[in-house]
Amino acid sequence: MDDLRAVSAEYSKKGVDFIGVSMDDVLPGDSKAARNKVAKFLAGKAISYPNYYYTGPQNALVEAFSFSGELPVTIVFDRAGKELFRVQGAIDKKDFAKKLNQHLKQ
Repeated sequence: MDDLRAVSAEYSKKGVDFIGVSMDDVLPGDSKAARNKVAKFLAGKAISYPNYYYTGPQNALVEAFSFSGELPVTIVFDRAGKELFRVQGAIDKKDFAKKLNQHLKQ
């Protein structure tokens, strides 16, 4: 999250928007407590880009974005909604920035 926050701060100046999605609601337990935990975590990490707490069926989101369900996953789309690339697991700030730069030049 720290690297993603840093990249989002740098690239927001270049017109790149970041949106986070939490799937913590699909975990067993108290949904309200999970939502509060996510909000506290994001505030503690000083995440400034919008974050959404997904409450729909897990399979619908997994199918819509064609991912295995392994989290975290970072998916980058162009303005037309075409997927440019994805990173499964934690991002490496330097590699992620390099990939973004390649697509911004196109």
